[in-house]
Amino acid sequence: MKYSESPFKLEKNYAKALSDKIEIFKEKTKFKGQVFLTLVSPFGLAPGLWNDDIIDSVVDLNEIW
Repeated sequence: MKYSESPFKLEKNYAKALSDKIEIFKEKTKFKGQVFLTLVSPFGLAPGLWNDDIIDSVVDLNEIW
């Protein structure tokens, strides 16, 4: 989950950190399947270059309430 006052902007360095976390998770758990990364943010995700490379789905407040 990520909180921000506006749509979350995914920067290159944070996209890399998320990718690294997925790889560490797979390595430590010996998980062989696919990992889907879902961002939960009150205002969703701002358009950006790195979104499609790392984020599989987005849930915002409109979908929760």
